[in-house]
Amino acid sequence: MEKALLQFVSSSINNGVAVFIEWRFFATHVSINTFVVMILGSLPNFLASLAAGIIFIPFSVRKLSVADGRLLVYLFSAVCLVLLIQEEISPFIFGSRINDVNDMITSCIGTFCSVIIYEFAFIRTDRVKA
Repeated sequence: MEKALLQFVSSSINNGVAVFIEWRFFATHVSINTFVVMILGSLPNFLASLAAGIIFIPFSVRKLSVADGRLLVYLFSAVCLVLLIQEEISPFIFGSRINDVNDMITSCIGTFCSVIIYEFAFIRTDRVKA
């Protein structure tokens, strides 16, 4: 279980890096389809918030108590979410009229998914221990 979870975390981070690189270099070539551009534009925020939440799951499931593990994952996910949303809002505060609501929504979805993955990992580990 722990090995599979660690593989999932590392593959998620690797996929996020690959998608981000692809988006940076190839987004101009797929600008014909606005839906694809919207997904590729918001995907890095989703993957950043997802990776920030799941990075501590193996440690918190193996080494920490239930309350401490939940606090670590939830707190780090919330901090990452606040930073990602602040990144989208700060240009608007300083005079720019451009901010991307899609990035904020996908950051929230990524944080929610990381919390759900933690809860499923905890439930599965709890069943294995019992």
